[in-house]
Amino acid sequence: MRKIKFRYRKEGTLRKFIILLIMAVLTILIRYVFSIDVYRPNLVIPTIVYLSLIAPTGGVIWLSFTGGILIDIFSYTVIGSYTIPLILLSWLLCLIRDLIYRRVWYIYIIATAITTMIVSIIIYSITSYCFKTELLFTITTKDILFNMLIDSAAMILLLPLFRLFLKE
Repeated sequence: MRKIKFRYRKEGTLRKFIILLIMAVLTILIRYVFSIDVYRPNLVIPTIVYLSLIAPTGGVIWLSFTGGILIDIFSYTVIGSYTIPLILLSWLLCLIRDLIYRRVWYIYIIATAITTMIVSIIIYSITSYCFKTELLFTITTKDILFNMLIDSAAMILLLPLFRLFLKE
């Protein structure tokens, strides 16, 4: 297996943080300016997936925390419902990235879809538990699948920008 070599310089950290901040602000604006509640792209998830597959683990964990807490603060969910799954999934992606021999475009899309599915399931579970509501499986499944499609499409659109601004 081939090991991925990283540049441990600090020059790209500010750029990664600014891009993550822009994606979080765009996600929040899509929700509140356009009043889209359920079916909206979460642009933080494709950003964290891409960074998890190219950047060192320590920086990605902090970026996941930052992106998750920004989305948690400005959404109607319990604090930590986005942050905890994003941190755990970015850590998991950092662990398995050495197993991926070739990082082609569809690896990022598959990872984004799986990450969106897991984050959505955890958010719906936490929300239904904290607010004592029933978890409707049919509505939840439709919402999760549609959000997976939206986030994967966002990853397809953002991948050239990520490759341009975030060097591997």
